[in-house]
Amino acid sequence: MQNLILSLVISVGFFFNNVTAQLSIEQVEKSSRLGISSEYTSNVNFQGRKIGNNQFGVNAGLNYVTASGFGLHYTADYWSGFATSGISQHTVGLSYEFDLSSWLEVSLGYERWFLNTGNDTLNSDLNNYFTFGMVADADFVKPHFSANFIKGSENAYGFEIGIGAPISIIDNEKSRLSVTPDIALMSGTDTRLTTLLIKRARGKSTVSTSSQSIFGLLNTELTLPITYTQPLFEITAAAHLAIPHSLSANDVVNDAFVYYTLNFNYFIFVAK
Repeated sequence: MQNLILSLVISVGFFFNNVTAQLSIEQVEKSSRLGISSEYTSNVNFQGRKIGNNQFGVNAGLNYVTASGFGLHYTADYWSGFATSGISQHTVGLSYEFDLSSWLEVSLGYERWFLNTGNDTLNSDLNNYFTFGMVADADFVKPHFSANFIKGSENAYGFEIGIGAPISIIDNEKSRLSVTPDIALMSGTDTRLTTLLIKRARGKSTVSTSSQSIFGLLNTELTLPITYTQPLFEITAAAHLAIPHSLSANDVVNDAFVYYTLNFNYFIFVAK
């Protein structure tokens, strides 16, 4: 019986691989699909503010996207400096992407952050994350804009505006390779992280975690990503230069720093 079940699983796997092997990248992008994803970052940070003391992070999760653009995802984040179990938080999210025109893509998103007990590097009062984004395809450049609102017992909000210049090296139905230099300006209220970083810098564990909602330019970030895509998977390696900006005399920020990310996404099911 066990051999029969194993044979059926293998047969289904071979059948699925044979079917999806015939799909092009564009066909997969227009189909409902289930994927597994993982991302590595050499230095965990949020809007140019380091979280912890130069710790690396890895996340892994599942994502499902329908042909109409609706998405659902789950992610677990591991941080090397998180003492309790390494898992700093779990994230569940919803998204919707659609084309407003032939050259403008719009995205809406919501995430619920579940912070693990003992995570003192994040403001647990901010755990509902709403996003809105637009990306324009203007021939040789891709301007992009996004806004976020973080809701809890406290509130925070921010905006990002940037521009990328995609350089296509390979572009056909079965594979793509591109490099997209990008510069982005990140502004917002520094409610999410600043207070806890001040708390660590002063060495006082009793400092209140309530913080002033000062709005301003938080970070200028230069990114150089290289992306390789096939119908069933995509991998992106990127180098980042983060240049954080202080919003006030009490806003303790780190110096400019370079960090690296590696992102991988593989579709385990595609509804042809």
